[in-house]
Amino acid sequence: MADIRLVWNADTQTADWQIVDGALDASGDLETSVIASLFTWARASDDDVLPVPGDRKGWLGDLDGQAIHGLKAVGSKLWLLSRELQTEETRQRAIGYALAALQWLVEDGVASRVAVDAEWVRRGFLSLSVQIFDPSGDVTLDQKYAWAWAQMAA
Repeated sequence: MADIRLVWNADTQTADWQIVDGALDASGDLETSVIASLFTWARASDDDVLPVPGDRKGWLGDLDGQAIHGLKAVGSKLWLLSRELQTEETRQRAIGYALAALQWLVEDGVASRVAVDAEWVRRGFLSLSVQIFDPSGDVTLDQKYAWAWAQMAA
């Protein structure tokens, strides 16, 4: 069964279901998986520096999902950058967090590899360029996702 298609809206910083001819669109499984992986907040590790002390975010399934259900952690740690300065180091961390969040696609054989780049498109907005390569090496998804946050003033 296909997933319900999610479409990212950079203006509202939300994903929403796609409707086609009055019904939920069930295509776009890969894009939906990428959106969920990037924009669902993964639980912070004990050694991560938190933007808000004590708030490790994550979803309930991340707490004991691996131990109880054998589930992998879901989401990315992009949220950890919410109060970071708009620097090259922050851009590089965003790339690393996105790659880590999408690594499951390679581990599960959905993709042969994942490529991510990031660029500052304006103050407070980072654009992530994501390419997913299928097992034969062809690009099956080439998408950009703009992401905003209330970074600290430089």
